[in-house]
Amino acid sequence: VFLEKERSKEYVAELEKEYDTFETLFEKSPDGVLIMENNKFVQCNQKVVEMLQLNTKDEVLNMHPLKFCHKFHGDGRGSYEKLTDIIKVAIKKGFHNFEWICTRANNEDFWVDVTLTPINLHNHDVMHVIWRDISDKKRAEQKLLEQKDILDHQAHHDALTELPNRVLFNDRLEQGLKKAKRHKMNLALLFIDLDHFKQINDSLGHATGDKFLQMVTNRLQENIRQSDTLARVGGDEFTIIMEDIKDIDDSSFLAKKILKILVEPFEVDGRNLYVSGSIGISHYPQDGDTVENLLKYSDTAMYKAKEEGRNNFQFYSSEMTEFAFKRVAMQASLREAINNDEFVVYFQTQVDASIGKVVGMEALVRWQHPTMGLLSPIEFLELARETGMISEIDNIVMNIAMEQVSLWHKEGLEPGVLALNLTMQQLESKNFIEVLENTMQSTDFKPEWLELEITEGQVMKKPEEAIVKLNQISELGIRIAIDDFGTGYSSLSYLKRFPITKLKIDQSFIRDIPNNDEDIAIVKAIIALAKSLNLVVLAEGVETKVQKEFLLANDCKNIQGYYYAMPMSSVDTEKYMEETKVEPPDTTGYMFSI
Repeated sequence: VFLEKERSKEYVAELEKEYDTFETLFEKSPDGVLIMENNKFVQCNQKVVEMLQLNTKDEVLNMHPLKFCHKFHGDGRGSYEKLTDIIKVAIKKGFHNFEWICTRANNEDFWVDVTLTPINLHNHDVMHVIWRDISDKKRAEQKLLEQKDILDHQAHHDALTELPNRVLFNDRLEQGLKKAKRHKMNLALLFIDLDHFKQINDSLGHATGDKFLQMVTNRLQENIRQSDTLARVGGDEFTIIMEDIKDIDDSSFLAKKILKILVEPFEVDGRNLYVSGSIGISHYPQDGDTVENLLKYSDTAMYKAKEEGRNNFQFYSSEMTEFAFKRVAMQASLREAINNDEFVVYFQTQVDASIGKVVGMEALVRWQHPTMGLLSPIEFLELARETGMISEIDNIVMNIAMEQVSLWHKEGLEPGVLALNLTMQQLESKNFIEVLENTMQSTDFKPEWLELEITEGQVMKKPEEAIVKLNQISELGIRIAIDDFGTGYSSLSYLKRFPITKLKIDQSFIRDIPNNDEDIAIVKAIIALAKSLNLVVLAEGVETKVQKEFLLANDCKNIQGYYYAMPMSSVDTEKYMEETKVEPPDTTGYMFSI
């Protein structure tokens, strides 16, 4: 009996020890632990009280489990319905792990990782529940998700305008084509290029240019359908995908509307800025059925719109493919022309109309194409500018013209001052002054024989930089003229600071003289301005005797135009100088008193 009592004491002590161990594990667990029976909590540890921000365990045990969560769960199902299904799964599998949103006493939501394990406790079938607070993990996941969304947005949208970029545009067009093919619908692609936007960027800076592009974006978005996709695919290039259109008229209607809204002034930082647009349009299924072809064809049509004078739209046609191929071939031919010395220089004389004497001549480039014959600048100069070959061609013209004029001086002829066109590309070139000096030295050309002409629009792109470079050129003894004066936006304050010696009145103001009162007023104003600044003034594009006489009567004697001579080859120019040579007055027989 004594031994049995001793064994019984040891057993009770063992049980008490196990209970203490369980109680320690139960209470000291970093997770919330609950016992649930018949959908009610019958036991919990202190961690659960802390997680729910309650005061006592009794508060937990006296509340229904659904009081700790929302009536409806995140997927829209009722929490009671979902929890009932989850318990069935746990009973069937022997356990179940899932994530759940609970609510604290202060109505703050928090995430818990829940493990349900059905057990038998003291002959009672209960559910052993473990809550692990994973709110920090969920917040980190949400942050990563937001960062991923941000990166995804940045990868597919233009940072400046927030429009779809080329990557997203291609995807949208691909999806649009699939939809159009599936439902037998029409689709149009508009390719929009802003005319002369580079001038805004160059003259006013990229900050102003960026604001301008954002305003263009807003204006375009306000004038397209909600179903249309507007994207920015280049610096000043936009595309619009029009899905489910009935006919071509839908795309032309939008193109007309866009052209109209683009020519309206944009007010940026207190000044009005102006552009226009060139739009190319391709259609599915008429023109193509792939992203690549529709984009290529709308781009080709856009270039055709530029060829037609800008501020218009053009539909793609098979003839435009031929145009595009010709353009590529012309680009290759231009490079060959530079390498093969195919460029020649023509000269147009500048005449002192009061005495009929040649006082100068402008050098004008021509391309002696091996198969197409003599090409005028209008047929290749724009392409040369776009492809960056213009500077090389300008240097070729400068070398040929200086060499020829130097030769005429040596032969005793009087060609006067050689006028060469100067571009901003040349002016911005770091070694232009060096090239200029080397060319004059190699051709034995004197600085006083040279006048460089730069257009008003060009010089105002970066006026401060232009002033520095033009002063360096002026210090060499070279004259500087403002070409096409009256067509740009030059400031009189800048005009005084430029080291210029001549203003050339643009031919657009001469053409309708003396029948246009506005042109008469403008020409008189330019002549008066030139006199007040002590500048020489020359009128371009003079074609009639009436125009010449009007200019002479208003104190503009320097004239250039078809009235005296068209641009001529060096051979014909030489003949012209010999035929029109003004002999000095014969002083024989005169007696001078001293």
